[in-house]
This record gives sequence, structure tokens and C-alpha cells, in this order.
Amino acid sequence: MASRYQMMLDPLLSPGRYDLVIAVDDAQTGEGFGEFVLPLGVEIKGRERSYAIPPMQAKLDVSFGGQMRLLGYDLKREGGELRLGLHWQALQQMERDYKVFVHLFDPATETIVAQDDAMPRQNQYPTSWWAEGEVVSDEIAISLEDVPPGRYRLALGVYDPQALDRLAAVGPDGTPVANDRVILDEEVQN
Repeated sequence: MASRYQMMLDPLLSPGRYDLVIAVDDAQTGEGFGEFVLPLGVEIKGRERSYAIPPMQAKLDVSFGGQMRLLGYDLKREGGELRLGLHWQALQQMERDYKVFVHLFDPATETIVAQDDAMPRQNQYPTSWWAEGEVVSDEIAISLEDVPPGRYRLALGVYDPQALDRLAAVGPDGTPVANDRVILDEEVQN
């Protein structure tokens, strides 16, 4: 009788060759029959990580909850989209998977006209996978297709999707950032 098993590996597991060990127990009594080391071994490649801070259009240095720091960003318009490149650094190993919100809003009314809420890299690189000191760059596309003509601003922040609480945003001088959201300097004209 063949059986298949699937194992979740720690995303911070160091690269290298590992032995695969199978322990066999009696299901009724719990008595162990022994452990067997499979001769094949498993090669773990590990994640490619970067600790180098890339060049960026605007530097910010805003800490979110002491968990992660927004180093800065790049912003460009391509056709009917805004492309916002965010550059983060993990301040510690995070236990939670935080989401980043980006709001395009009318500064006169605070009305949000377009937004993106996701874990970094379109939900493909959760914050619990980041290593302390790691620099993670992410690009977010905001469609302007359904946005009425006008002048807008971009705001962003980080929140816990379980509790729906924003992480406290603190500027480089230790001053709290209003509403725990960073408002970018650029005005967006549509």
C-alpha cells in the first residue's frame, strides 16, 4: 500500500542537504517500531534573499509597528496605470502575515477612488517568510481606468488582516505618522 505525505517546510530553513527520516509506530498501542533514514536525502535550495538597499526615487524611512520599515518608493505612470514600487526592510522575524494597503484618494474629501490591499508581491511573499534585515521590493499597479478626472494623492500603510488593526507608523525622527498611513508627496492628475 502506497501513501503520500506532504510536509510544510519552515520558510527560513537554511539551504543544504537533509536526510528524510520515517518513524513507524503501531496505531493502536503507540509503540514505536523504529526510525528509518531514506537513502535519497532532500536538497533544499532556500529562498533568494537580498539585504542590499536598492536605489529609489524617494526615501522615507518609516517604521510600521517595529516590524518592518518602508525605506522608500518609486512611482511612475504607464498608460492607464500607476506603478508604485515599494522597498521594505524587515526589522525582525515576523510571526504574522501583514497586508499593505495603497489608496488613491481625493485629498479634499478623503474619498478613495482606487486601491490595492494585498500581502507583498501580490500575496506571493507573506511577511512571516521575511528574514530579519531582508530587503523586499514590491511593485503595485493601480488602474486609473475608472477614476474620474481630478487631482489625487496616494496613501499607504500596513495592517493585520486578522484584527484589521493598522500597524503604528513612525517617522525617522520618532514622530508618529497621522492615521498610521504615509501620504506620498506626488500629486496624481487624471
